[in-house]
Amino acid sequence: MRLCARVARPSPPHHAEVDRKAQLAREHQLKLGQLNKAVTTAEAALVEFESKKNFLQQRRSQLQDQLLQLWPKQASDLSLQPNTSPIQCLAESHGTILAIDAALADAPRAKKHLDQRLHVAKQKLADFSKK
Repeated sequence: MRLCARVARPSPPHHAEVDRKAQLAREHQLKLGQLNKAVTTAEAALVEFESKKNFLQQRRSQLQDQLLQLWPKQASDLSLQPNTSPIQCLAESHGTILAIDAALADAPRAKKHLDQRLHVAKQKLADFSKK
């Protein structure tokens, strides 16, 4: 005589409840992943902002140093790039410095915006984690 062990199978309503809980867990993990990604993206945006700001500050300084060398140059100076003149280089360098100054003047507004995005992302994550 053979004895077979019967495996208790969940009843259909119990099975549906298990499926529902598994689906909720998947949705929770997906939402958590999205919120964590939003925080990481906002942090990366701030790092990128600082990098660009630093680059602009350094470039401004380089251009100002270059201007001191351009002022005394003659049009016949061979150290300039072909088809350029000292006046053209002076004007372009000053134009670039003005553009950099405008960008740096706008930097606090951009930083505030990026800080707010990070704060909102972290708050959403914290609120979700409390649930």
